[in-house]
Parts: sequence; structure tokens; C-alpha cells
Amino acid sequence: MFIPENICGYLIGKNGSHIKDIRDSSKARLNMDRKIIDNFENKKFSRLIISGTSEQIAAAKVRKNNCFLLNKNNISFFFQDFS
Repeated sequence: MFIPENICGYLIGKNGSHIKDIRDSSKARLNMDRKIIDNFENKKFSRLIISGTSEQIAAAKVRKNNCFLLNKNNISFFFQDFS
């Protein structure tokens, strides 16, 4: 899954609080790949790798989406899910 570089901070949270909450509640493993990927429109993304059981992955994706929805007034975002 690719997360726009400008909103990675919202996903991670202050001192990693959001990503830790997602990990704790879903029991999935989440890793941010700091390698930036440019697409055809020259936008920059970081790769989010979610691993675990199918239930854990689904729960982590829901929590990730909720994190973005809570911040929807502060950011405009777009993410690509190739899973």
C-alpha cells in the first residue's frame, strides 16, 4: 500500500502513537518503508507494509482508514492499495 509522503506523519502520529495504536488493536505488523516512490505524475509515496493473518490485515486497514478520516479536514489524501 502506498501512502502519500505528505500524510505519512498523520498515519504515524506524534511519537508513533497512531501506528502503535493500529498495531496494538489489530495485532498486525505495520512497517513504513521510507523509500520514496515516484509515480507517473511525479508524486512521492512511502510504502506501508501490513502483515499478519487476513483478519489482522483487514482490521489494520480499517484502523488506517479511520485515522485518515479523523484528519480529513486537515488534509487531502490519496492512497493506492495494490493488495
